[in-house]
Amino acid sequence: MLMEDPYEVGTSSDEETERQRQDVIRKKQKEKAEVKSGAYGAFVPEGNDVGGANLTVEELEHYEDIVAGNYKPLTAAPSADLEILLRKSKAEGGEAEAKTKEAEEQKEKAEDSMYSSTNAYGGIDDADNYGSAYGAPEEATKRSYGAYSVPRSVIEQRVELGRLSKQERESRIRYEKWSLSRVKGDISLFERTQRTAEAKNEVKMKSWNQAFLEAQDLPENTPDQVLKKYRLLSKLSTDFIEIAKVYGRTVISEYFLGKEYQTVETIKIGGVAGGTKYIVRGILFKLAVDPAVGSDPKRKHFVYGGKTRNYEYAAKAAGHELKGAINMHKYYNKGICVPMQALVDFHGYRLVAMPLLPLKGGKLIYGSKDTGKTIRHDDPRFNEFMKEIAADLHLAGHGVCDQTGRQHFIYAAGDIEGHIGTDGRYYLIDLARSFPPESLWDTHHLHKPSQAVFFRMLRPEFLQWLKKNHRPNKPEESFPPLSCDALTNWGQSADDSKEHNDRVREATNVLINKVVPEFAATFVQRPPHQLREIRVSEELHRHGINVRHMGLVRFMIRDTDESSLAAQQALLISMVGRTLKNLLRREMRVEHDAHKNAQPSDHDSRAMVVDFLNLVTRAHPQDDTTEEFWSETVPFGLMKRFGQMALSQNEQENLFSAIKEDVARIVKYVVSTTGVQVHATAMRTLEATGAGFEFVSVDLGALTVRIKHMSVIDYATAKVLSQEAYQGGVGIAGDRLLSLARRQFNRTLQSDPLNDVCASEANITRLRIVSRKYENRASQPQIEPQRKARYFKLSDEKLFAACAVAARSAEETGGLVDSDDLANMIRAVLTTWQGRKRGPQADLFPSCGGASHVSCVKRLIKFVESTRNRLLTLELCAFLATCRDPSLAAVLEHFVKELTAKEKKDIETQGIPPMEVKQTKAKASKSGNAQSSQIQDELVIRLSDKLTKGERSPTARTLVVVSNLLAATESPALWVEAVNICHRLMKTYGKDAFYRWYRGSPWNLIRSEANGLLSDYESKCISSVIRSLSPLRILDLRGLKMKDEHVEEIAEACASLPEGTSFAELRSTHTLPVVRLRANDLDAIQFKQMVKHDVAWLFALLRCNKSVQKVLLAHTDLDSAECRAICKGIANHSIRHFELRGCDIDDDELLVLGEALRQLGRLEVLRLPNNMFTDKGGVILGQFKTMTECDLSGCKGITDQTIGVIARECKRLRAMNLARCSRVTDEGARSIAAIANLEELTLTECMALTDKAMEHISAGCPRLRTLKASSCTNLGSGALMAIAKGCKSIETLDLSYLHNMRDAAVVYLSEQCASSLRTLVLGHCPGLTDKSIAQVGQSCRQLQHLDISVCSKITDESINEIAKGCHELKELNLAVCEKVTDAAICAVAQHCADLEALNVSCCDKITDEAIVALTKCAGLQRLNIYSCKQVTDTGIKELSTKCKRLRHLDLFWCEGIKEEAIETIMKNNPECKIHR
Repeated sequence: MLMEDPYEVGTSSDEETERQRQDVIRKKQKEKAEVKSGAYGAFVPEGNDVGGANLTVEELEHYEDIVAGNYKPLTAAPSADLEILLRKSKAEGGEAEAKTKEAEEQKEKAEDSMYSSTNAYGGIDDADNYGSAYGAPEEATKRSYGAYSVPRSVIEQRVELGRLSKQERESRIRYEKWSLSRVKGDISLFERTQRTAEAKNEVKMKSWNQAFLEAQDLPENTPDQVLKKYRLLSKLSTDFIEIAKVYGRTVISEYFLGKEYQTVETIKIGGVAGGTKYIVRGILFKLAVDPAVGSDPKRKHFVYGGKTRNYEYAAKAAGHELKGAINMHKYYNKGICVPMQALVDFHGYRLVAMPLLPLKGGKLIYGSKDTGKTIRHDDPRFNEFMKEIAADLHLAGHGVCDQTGRQHFIYAAGDIEGHIGTDGRYYLIDLARSFPPESLWDTHHLHKPSQAVFFRMLRPEFLQWLKKNHRPNKPEESFPPLSCDALTNWGQSADDSKEHNDRVREATNVLINKVVPEFAATFVQRPPHQLREIRVSEELHRHGINVRHMGLVRFMIRDTDESSLAAQQALLISMVGRTLKNLLRREMRVEHDAHKNAQPSDHDSRAMVVDFLNLVTRAHPQDDTTEEFWSETVPFGLMKRFGQMALSQNEQENLFSAIKEDVARIVKYVVSTTGVQVHATAMRTLEATGAGFEFVSVDLGALTVRIKHMSVIDYATAKVLSQEAYQGGVGIAGDRLLSLARRQFNRTLQSDPLNDVCASEANITRLRIVSRKYENRASQPQIEPQRKARYFKLSDEKLFAACAVAARSAEETGGLVDSDDLANMIRAVLTTWQGRKRGPQADLFPSCGGASHVSCVKRLIKFVESTRNRLLTLELCAFLATCRDPSLAAVLEHFVKELTAKEKKDIETQGIPPMEVKQTKAKASKSGNAQSSQIQDELVIRLSDKLTKGERSPTARTLVVVSNLLAATESPALWVEAVNICHRLMKTYGKDAFYRWYRGSPWNLIRSEANGLLSDYESKCISSVIRSLSPLRILDLRGLKMKDEHVEEIAEACASLPEGTSFAELRSTHTLPVVRLRANDLDAIQFKQMVKHDVAWLFALLRCNKSVQKVLLAHTDLDSAECRAICKGIANHSIRHFELRGCDIDDDELLVLGEALRQLGRLEVLRLPNNMFTDKGGVILGQFKTMTECDLSGCKGITDQTIGVIARECKRLRAMNLARCSRVTDEGARSIAAIANLEELTLTECMALTDKAMEHISAGCPRLRTLKASSCTNLGSGALMAIAKGCKSIETLDLSYLHNMRDAAVVYLSEQCASSLRTLVLGHCPGLTDKSIAQVGQSCRQLQHLDISVCSKITDESINEIAKGCHELKELNLAVCEKVTDAAICAVAQHCADLEALNVSCCDKITDEAIVALTKCAGLQRLNIYSCKQVTDTGIKELSTKCKRLRHLDLFWCEGIKEEAIETIMKNNPECKIHR
């Protein structure tokens, strides 16, 4: 498309000069309005400033740089007005600087008060340095923000430029811009990048809390705003969790180390119940360790365990804090802020992670932070909020007494804290006791810990059940709310304590005697196959039952039918799994405790886990430990957690027999909940073998961190996926997006079952998925019309049910905006109906109960009217106008009349953007018959009436809008009408106006859908559009089914493009560069995994091309028809390089291709690797006499016969690849020997070759430079001696994996080929010793690449000789050479200054000394020290400082390297990829 000249001056008159001056002044005023005043801004001259109107254009344009001293005007002297303004700017700049300094000092004081080391909740003084930089900072340097970085545009230097020609003006402007860059002293690219990075580093990072709150405050009034908000929330949450993982693992790993050895030190803030506390990166970590309370060390009392410390109970309390945060977070819209929280589980310990809050300088207004000595409820507004929240959660207001005996009335637990932060927001923290405790005296079936009221809580789902039901003993009364401080010392001194205690005991009795039995009765009614797959804990939680009552539920199931037995087994498996999980966590803590003076290694932990898992699987049944484990440890632990009635007497004695068949499921649950990584192979073997399977250390990976987080994180991800599915999810991709969204919604409901909004969206997503399934069934080929109609009807019912759910949700929230689920569902309905019209039986569409059914359309119209969304209205009109049903034409006419009557004011023409209905949103359907012209006329008239003030003759602007709407449909017939409109506009207004109108909205025509059959008429329409001049840029035909003649017709049209067209891409499975092929702008084409359409179009386009000389297709299954299309495409071409890699070519297809390739005459490179042809087709390869390179690797069907034909006929051959051609024998090698000019030969994995083959090759191929014979297991020393004797010019030799190779052969090679050898690969040759490798170092002075990996007999002696002799060495591989030490690496570093790559993985004797020595190799790019456990931070830091070209570093299993060293490497080598 034509573009306006940005440097066009136009006229040289004085009026034009004044116009330019005023344009610049207006631009400066606008920029000044956009830039903040004070420290961010600078004085910008305006037209009404002193002298501002008389500045030159150049002075106006570069005023800021002149003030800063970075620009010197081209004029001889500045104007008088400029001097006045400079003096004024200098004076104002000084005042601004003083104000800025004062503002910064005040801000620093405010920020210093953000965090406290003595408050009940707070941070450290320099907490501003932690966190993550999100969004725009509150302050920044002038170089990064403000007036100094205002973007500059190119303005004409002098009016006389207008007298020059366009070409002269462009040349003059380019020269003056170059001159100006030298005057201003532009910095280099690298310096600019460095300064930009420095400026970014200077930006102060926001706290996590501030970033979360700002993200939650973002609007969600449009789909784009919804995506922006929830993508940001998802990103913030992900970053927060990742940092919590890293530092949480560090905190737990170093828990028993002394302070001087801890990476993150403990801090003393707040109370003791939260456990040990840490602060790092703006995150507060609380380690749940069950702290001791009381001043008498002889009478220790623990918060949760009572007389003994209990980490399991402390972890439960931490889990309750997360649950409280999840339930309180939903009241954010009331003004209550709850910090983002996550639980970090590692090595049996649990951490609570949350961002620091701005509480220093704030005020405690609710609850107590000093264990009840003082109690606050000072803020009436906050008190009212808490009262509303308590009513919603069914919590009771109650009395709590402080130290003086004064009673206070509050609505939450006494130790929950409410604060006003320094940012003016309300914060609610310490939420572990957000819900009432369970009565210890009324749960007779459970063990009774003395401190159970602090970690055994009633579930919020049960409270909601109580809220909706009546008291059993008083049916006329609703169940009253419950107190969070009942049965605890917090509420015992209050006047209403007895009442609230009785309520909680009564509620507990209702739970045990009514809710649990009812659940047991309904649970057992499920089909047995569902019970085997059900998640028992989620079902219990959904009904308000705690998991600890699982044993009681099982006890109440007494029948012996199949369903009852399946229910009992499901409950038993869940209880055993949870018991084993806690036992393994205990063992992890014991293992951790055993290394108090040193950080425990993963190796020791894995050994313990292996032993534990072998106890679980009963790998050693005769072992006393195994017997005790299953007869005492597990049964007793289970009964302690779930009650003695959970197991029968027989099950107590034979528990393993009861769960023997499900041991794989139990192990899978245990390892997934404890962070143990088990390799998939081991898990599959366990599932196959079952009990008795023995784990070994290699079956396990490193212990990982497990995270539990707030439901808002899953909800944010679900919203993003759901919105993306609405906006562009079609076909398989759309199904996958919906499936992922549904999974995330369900995960949200797992942790927050009372989230009604999420439940509504999950229900909508479920209905959409079901609808898509029916649509997919209806689109199956050969389906009967009656069944198709039935599936369409079922699909419509699900879609309208989803619309109804969305409408109810919108009604409850009062949302009538574009981002509502209702608007999205309406678009989903239209998209679904459009897909039906493109189906293989589109003629049956009117009778299939779909969109053409008048009742369905009227139902949809009602939903559209309820949204009051103009865009949806236009989309529906466009869809109805393209339908072929006369009854729908009447519906459309009536609908438009009603809309016109309701609207008081039509849309102004000038207010319409160039494309009112964007292509990404307006996806109107296609029409495939000859009546489209009439349909288009009606659509133009109706939309013109809507978009204008009732004028019958549409304006040009209206026609542009309508043509864009037609082009945004998926109807080729309507595309033709859109092209006709374009021709009408060009004829009336000219091409310049046409290009100007469509410059911002080129057409991306889409006709794509799986199983969408293209008709003959549509094919003609598409061809017509391609041949016509239009705004067409992209033609997308992905997923279409079409006839071969359609493919040919479209390809012929692409070869006849009009002059001036902007058609650039033809999209099918791949994107074909139409314009570049047509313009002979490509010399090579490379594609992989193409389908039939791609191949046909590509080579049809290639017929009109003369520049392509290289063709490469990979992993494309070619048939005979496609091979014939290739032959037509390459005929009369000058192709030199032809490659079909992994295309499954058989003999017949190769013979077809061979005839075409034979006629090329100039073919030099032929590569056909990994194909299926045999000698029958392979013999034709001998006819390509010009061929210099032949690649037949992986063609396992060829034998010595094909090799003989090629060797006999192709005398120009220089390179040949026969890797993995397992049927090639010594006789084939004899044939190869006839190719006297052969220079490169690859015989990797040719197992049938013997030393005799190498004798033939060495005798007949004296010019051979490269030989690769790796893994030819029958080769030995004789082969190497033969090559050394006959091929004196050998440069690259690969004889790895030859177990028969001995020193004598290598010594002989080094003597015979000393001057030529550059690359030598002898890895995995266990027979080699220092003798041969030392000789290589002494003789082969030009050696650059050496691989002797896994040669276990190699020592420092030979490596020293290599270092002393091979000074040009660039790559050295010593992997698993276990005898190599630092001395050898130091020698290499000293003598081989050009070393670029070194591999010493699994060399246990390598230490920091070797790594430091490598700093002498400044050009080192790749280093692999995998499993070098003696290397520490010291060596790695030194290496990263000196070796600036380092690009790849493998540190996996290097236990001595910490995160600090990793950060140093990333800082010094930002482009280095680290494998950790």
